[in-house]
Amino acid sequence: MKDELVRVLKAAVDACEFTVEIFGDGIVPDTLPAPAAAVNAIHEGRTRPKLTLRRVEISDRNEKTIDALEEKFGVWLNDFIDDEGCIRNGLAHAVGGLVRPPVREYAEGLVCAAAALGAQRTIEIVGEWREGVPAVLHEYIVLNISSPANVDQPVFEVPGLRLEALPRSSAQFPPHLDRIVASWWGFQSAHLLGKFLVTLDLEAKTLLRQDDPIPQSPSRLVEHGNDFPGIFGLDFFSSLSLACNQDIREIVRWCEPHELRRFEPLLMGTFASLGEPMLPIVETTIDQGHFAMTRRLCGQFRRFKGRLNEHRLRTAISRWSTSKRALYSQRHGWFDQFIDLRIALESLYGSGGGELRFKVSSCGANHLAEDFDERKHYRDLLKKVYDVASKVIHAGNISSSDANTDTLCKGQDACRDAILKCLADGKMPDQDQLLLG
Repeated sequence: MKDELVRVLKAAVDACEFTVEIFGDGIVPDTLPAPAAAVNAIHEGRTRPKLTLRRVEISDRNEKTIDALEEKFGVWLNDFIDDEGCIRNGLAHAVGGLVRPPVREYAEGLVCAAAALGAQRTIEIVGEWREGVPAVLHEYIVLNISSPANVDQPVFEVPGLRLEALPRSSAQFPPHLDRIVASWWGFQSAHLLGKFLVTLDLEAKTLLRQDDPIPQSPSRLVEHGNDFPGIFGLDFFSSLSLACNQDIREIVRWCEPHELRRFEPLLMGTFASLGEPMLPIVETTIDQGHFAMTRRLCGQFRRFKGRLNEHRLRTAISRWSTSKRALYSQRHGWFDQFIDLRIALESLYGSGGGELRFKVSSCGANHLAEDFDERKHYRDLLKKVYDVASKVIHAGNISSSDANTDTLCKGQDACRDAILKCLADGKMPDQDQLLLG
């Protein structure tokens, strides 16, 4: 049966004409006609100059060959066709697209795929879906941190997850990533040079469905062993930021389906999502110790799930992190740093009303310190942070002096220490206990 499908699919490819959307040296794609042989050459990177294939569409159909293909696929994929003659397309739940394309439309999508991949490989892939073999995808996340020097080896690697620094030179940029980035509108590999890249292995199951279960997104293999619960959600970025003492967020995230991309007529047509592309870049080094701490903090976050005070902890972390970002960002003024830090401290120590300056400084001192001298140090520091933030709010102006910079940095460190203590203890500070002893 498969040999016959390959023959019929190849005949359809040879009989149809195609239009391709490609990228060359520019950032705007070109659209031009191309025979199947040219589509395959672009896909495999065999053109000179090298072109990047973004999309393939049929421009002129040969109805007779597609009729034959529709009939063959109707028989081969009969178990996955609903009562209305549509394919239950699990591929759509994996990377987005048409959930129930008619058999003919599905067959046309396979013709486009075969123009790039070849009929033999296309039938092999669909055959794997038919047998329930999962497809392997990758999720890439570029962080707003840059390595101060080229790093040859991955910084961290466990099954299903890898963190590495991208080269600082365009000549050394990985070719497979270069082709991916080139397919985005207005984005170039130069935007990613030197940044840290996280690669996450994904597994997409049931790409052809016999029934209508609840849709499932691709599963992240690293989560199977609970190494990083909540990976790449809020918990991960919060943990990594705390571990590195920096504001770490994603610049861009995308799912790369590799060969599945060539089935794009059945998909949504886009795989990249920009986070905050204008984030300031923090130059720092991440090592195994940072990632070990990140893993530990991810586990500690689990203890706060669903707890009454979870929102207070998350507010404190978010505002602490944003106050760190302001040190490097032109978009955030000097004033915002103190305001964000004050909100973070109030989230930790100022619930329930009352005299907030007293509660923040007294509770913070008793929470963080181990002896009298330390308590006095933290009390005076937190009062000073609170007072400077009050001047910003009420007077609208403070000087950018060395003393204020020192207060800000020490206040941020104290806030971070308090957050880490909350995570380690598995609970928020008990304000009555801290005030009354």
